[in-house]
Amino acid sequence: MFIYILYGEDGFITDFKTENTEGYTKVFLINRWLSNFMKYSKKFRYDGEQLLNPGNLPAATVTSLESTMRGLQDKTVQATTATTKLAENQTNLSTGLSQVQQAITTLALKQTASSTEGDD
Repeated sequence: MFIYILYGEDGFITDFKTENTEGYTKVFLINRWLSNFMKYSKKFRYDGEQLLNPGNLPAATVTSLESTMRGLQDKTVQATTATTKLAENQTNLSTGLSQVQQAITTLALKQTASSTEGDD
Protein backbone atom coordinates (compact mmCIF):
# COMPACT_ATOMS: atom_id res chain seq x y z
CA MET A 1 0.00 0.00 0.00
CA PHE A 2 1.20 3.52 -0.64
CA ILE A 3 1.31 6.15 2.10
CA TYR A 4 2.55 9.71 2.19
CA ILE A 5 5.15 10.70 4.74
CA LEU A 6 7.01 13.63 6.21
CA TYR A 7 10.44 12.88 7.62
CA GLY A 8 13.16 14.75 9.45
CA GLU A 9 16.78 15.31 8.46
CA ASP A 10 17.69 12.02 10.16
CA GLY A 11 15.13 10.19 8.01
CA PHE A 12 12.75 9.34 10.85
CA ILE A 13 9.06 9.67 10.04
CA THR A 14 7.46 12.73 11.63
CA ASP A 15 3.98 12.39 10.11
CA PHE A 16 2.07 10.31 7.58
CA LYS A 17 -1.19 10.38 5.65
CA THR A 18 -3.04 7.76 3.66
CA GLU A 19 -4.06 10.30 1.02
CA ASN A 20 -1.84 12.35 -1.25
CA THR A 21 -0.95 15.55 0.55
CA GLU A 22 1.19 18.43 -0.68
CA GLY A 23 4.71 18.31 0.74
CA TYR A 24 4.50 14.62 1.66
CA THR A 25 6.60 11.90 -0.01
CA LYS A 26 4.86 8.88 -1.52
CA VAL A 27 6.35 5.57 -0.27
CA PHE A 28 5.35 1.93 -0.38
CA LEU A 29 4.47 0.34 2.97
CA ILE A 30 4.75 -3.45 3.07
CA ASN A 31 1.44 -4.91 4.25
CA ARG A 32 2.99 -6.99 7.04
CA TRP A 33 4.53 -3.80 8.48
CA LEU A 34 1.19 -2.00 8.58
CA SER A 35 0.26 -2.83 12.19
CA ASN A 36 3.68 -1.88 13.57
CA PHE A 37 3.85 1.23 11.41
CA MET A 38 0.50 2.42 12.78
CA LYS A 39 1.73 1.94 16.37
CA TYR A 40 5.36 3.04 16.00
CA SER A 41 5.57 5.21 12.87
CA LYS A 42 8.16 7.52 14.46
CA LYS A 43 10.59 4.59 14.73
CA PHE A 44 10.55 3.95 10.99
CA ARG A 45 12.99 5.78 8.69
CA TYR A 46 13.07 6.83 5.07
CA ASP A 47 16.42 6.54 3.30
CA GLY A 48 15.47 8.61 0.28
CA GLU A 49 14.29 5.56 -1.67
CA GLN A 50 12.33 3.31 0.67
CA LEU A 51 10.83 2.95 4.11
CA LEU A 52 13.08 1.13 6.60
CA ASN A 53 11.70 -1.09 9.36
CA PRO A 54 13.64 -0.56 12.61
CA GLY A 55 13.60 -4.29 13.40
CA ASN A 56 13.59 -3.76 17.17
CA LEU A 57 9.98 -2.92 17.89
CA PRO A 58 8.35 -4.11 21.11
CA ALA A 59 6.73 -7.52 20.84
CA ALA A 60 4.26 -6.84 23.64
CA THR A 61 0.76 -5.65 22.90
CA VAL A 62 -1.34 -3.42 25.11
CA THR A 63 -3.59 -6.40 25.87
CA SER A 64 -0.67 -8.56 26.99
CA LEU A 65 0.70 -5.73 29.14
CA GLU A 66 -2.71 -5.22 30.75
CA SER A 67 -2.91 -8.94 31.46
CA THR A 68 0.56 -8.91 33.03
CA MET A 69 -0.36 -5.88 35.15
CA ARG A 70 -3.55 -7.58 36.38
CA GLY A 71 -1.52 -10.65 37.32
CA LEU A 72 0.96 -8.51 39.24
CA GLN A 73 -1.87 -6.69 41.01
CA ASP A 74 -3.42 -10.02 42.02
CA LYS A 75 -0.07 -11.26 43.36
CA THR A 76 0.40 -7.99 45.27
CA VAL A 77 -3.02 -8.40 46.90
CA GLN A 78 -2.16 -12.00 47.83
CA ALA A 79 1.21 -10.93 49.29
CA THR A 80 -0.42 -8.12 51.27
CA THR A 81 -3.07 -10.49 52.63
CA ALA A 82 -0.42 -13.05 53.62
CA THR A 83 1.72 -10.37 55.28
CA THR A 84 -1.28 -9.05 57.22
CA LYS A 85 -2.17 -12.57 58.38
CA LEU A 86 1.45 -13.17 59.43
CA ALA A 87 1.45 -9.91 61.42
CA GLU A 88 -1.82 -10.90 63.12
CA ASN A 89 -0.37 -14.33 64.02
CA GLN A 90 2.79 -12.71 65.43
CA THR A 91 0.67 -10.31 67.50
CA ASN A 92 -1.37 -13.23 68.84
CA LEU A 93 1.82 -15.16 69.60
CA SER A 94 3.33 -12.17 71.39
CA THR A 95 0.15 -11.74 73.44
CA GLY A 96 0.19 -15.46 74.32
CA LEU A 97 3.85 -15.29 75.37
CA SER A 98 3.14 -12.26 77.55
CA GLN A 99 0.32 -14.19 79.25
CA VAL A 100 2.62 -17.19 79.81
CA GLN A 101 5.33 -14.93 81.28
CA GLN A 102 2.75 -13.30 83.55
CA ALA A 103 1.48 -16.71 84.68
CA ILE A 104 5.03 -17.92 85.41
CA THR A 105 5.77 -14.73 87.35
CA THR A 106 2.56 -15.17 89.35
CA LEU A 107 3.43 -18.82 90.09
CA ALA A 108 6.99 -17.86 91.09
CA LEU A 109 5.68 -15.17 93.42
CA LYS A 110 3.19 -17.62 94.99
CA GLN A 111 5.94 -20.25 95.30
CA THR A 112 8.23 -17.70 96.94
CA ALA A 113 5.45 -16.54 99.28
CA SER A 114 4.55 -20.10 100.33
CA SER A 115 8.26 -20.93 100.85
CA THR A 116 8.69 -17.89 103.00
CA GLU A 117 5.62 -18.76 105.08
CA GLY A 118 6.89 -22.29 105.65
CA ASP A 119 10.22 -20.95 106.96
CA ASP A 120 8.52 -19.06 109.77
